[in-house]
Amino acid sequence: MVNSSKDEIKELIKKINEAWVKGDAGQLGQFFHRDMVIFGPDLRKVCNGREECVKGYIDFCDNAGIMTYNESNFVVDVWGNTAAVVYDFEIGYEMEGKRYDDAGRDLFIFSRDGNDGEWLAVWRILVAAPRT
Repeated sequence: MVNSSKDEIKELIKKINEAWVKGDAGQLGQFFHRDMVIFGPDLRKVCNGREECVKGYIDFCDNAGIMTYNESNFVVDVWGNTAAVVYDFEIGYEMEGKRYDDAGRDLFIFSRDGNDGEWLAVWRILVAAPRT
């Protein structure tokens, strides 16, 4: 059961990232808990609640032309109805006429909610890799 849950979480992350990378961030609400929160790299809350979190993704997608996106090195841990996934990412995008190439780590916490056993994201933080 734990291994199948780990596979489910990894697949869920891929669906979340595919949605916003392809410009369909509006569909992210189906993957987020109603009380989802997102923290910035400074550990300050930047989005609170499903709608605000989805809007944050939409705003980024509306202002950035994503050119490349890759994720790797997934580590998934599951404890009953709670799961965490950490992975590396690299992104290349254009915003306001400037090209950006960023990398870092992303951490999501998921909870299995309700009777249907569906995993939903409840907490996220993105940490940029130090520039060398």
